[in-house]
Amino acid sequence: MNNHFIKRKLFAALIFLFASMFTSCSSITIKPVQYGWPVENVVKIASDFNITFPRYSISMNVKSIFEKENLIKNGSPVSHQVRFIRDNRGYYYLTGEMFKNVYVLVPEDSEMKVVNVILINKKGMVSPAMNQRGNYIELLLNNGKKRLKINNDGIL
Repeated sequence: MNNHFIKRKLFAALIFLFASMFTSCSSITIKPVQYGWPVENVVKIASDFNITFPRYSISMNVKSIFEKENLIKNGSPVSHQVRFIRDNRGYYYLTGEMFKNVYVLVPEDSEMKVVNVILINKKGMVSPAMNQRGNYIELLLNNGKKRLKINNDGIL
């Protein structure tokens, strides 16, 4: 009788152990999450094309974007600052004075991948600024005289 009792306890302990192992392996999803920054960050570009956003612990090199925008003269950036914002879904947007495009980026393993390039003005933007507006980014041009709604897919 005592042997049967020990077997039942051992069996119950094994069931508990396996059950706790499987529940600890299940994934947890936290939602909803809003990643958005209410206002853009404006940062100066170093001569080596590196930019740093200390508030968000992000640094990157934007030389490839300046090459695509044709904004390099004598090895240095023509425009000396970029504008950077994050929307509620987690996409990043990067642009700047004289840029033709807004670049939509997503973080990957130690890199930012361009997932969309939104053409705004073939001649280059004047005084661009960006603000978070719920489910879209508001792009202000010409000192706020022109406003566009954009998201990761393009102009709305």
